[in-house]
Amino acid sequence: MSEHNTLISIPISHYCDKVRWGLELANISYCEKFHIQVFSWLPALKATRLKSRYVPVLITPAGVLHDSTVIFKYIDSQLPKTQKIYPLDLQERSAVEDLEDYFDEVLGPASRMWCYCQLFRHKNIALRYNSFAVSPYQKALMPSLFSTLVAIGKKILTINDETYLTSIETIESVLTRVETLLSDGREFLTGNRLSAADITFASMMAPLIMPPNYGVPIPSINEFDKEAKEVMLAYLERPSGQFAFKLYQEQRQPRDYSLLCKY
Repeated sequence: MSEHNTLISIPISHYCDKVRWGLELANISYCEKFHIQVFSWLPALKATRLKSRYVPVLITPAGVLHDSTVIFKYIDSQLPKTQKIYPLDLQERSAVEDLEDYFDEVLGPASRMWCYCQLFRHKNIALRYNSFAVSPYQKALMPSLFSTLVAIGKKILTINDETYLTSIETIESVLTRVETLLSDGREFLTGNRLSAADITFASMMAPLIMPPNYGVPIPSINEFDKEAKEVMLAYLERPSGQFAFKLYQEQRQPRDYSLLCKY
């Protein structure tokens, strides 16, 4: 069935990795077409008929879905009752959805900003990992376009010293909230099994802790300079960082690269 489900993505995107995780959890076969930033806009616009330029976009036999939460609702509809990532109980479901939205809308942009700030400073790392499995044409262009892509990224994401510091404060606030939830010794954020809230939190944390079993090759913490490395190690040592790392380690399977689309 892989030819009937195509994921349009950016390799390092944590929103795309959230969707990969969900698809694999539900055993939904798919192939994935990777694009570097900005180059992803055209295929996304074509697939969504100009409704969105942003990835992830999932093309299914039932239609085209964009936005990771919309895709997660589709994934949940394919799961048996005993494996739902959104609880059947309405109150429990509401708690999961609230946390999912919170992590998507608050933690996701903050960790993305932190990550891009590091990649902008570490060109060699960005070139090595950002172009994983993209078309040969895009991969060849990326070195010469790097400065232009950085400028576009800074403008679109409003990346500057002030917003960078704000992102650090935001991350701290989110992790404190998560650690309050975890302080009673619970295994998952809500209920007694993995939910959309857990997957979303772990995915949005990924740029800060570089976990195992991420959906594409990512750098190790040791590849970064001392300043970035110290920050990531500090996040990893926190209960919330350990929780996210453990979810990737124990709840996520290693990637099957045969799912990649051929260019």
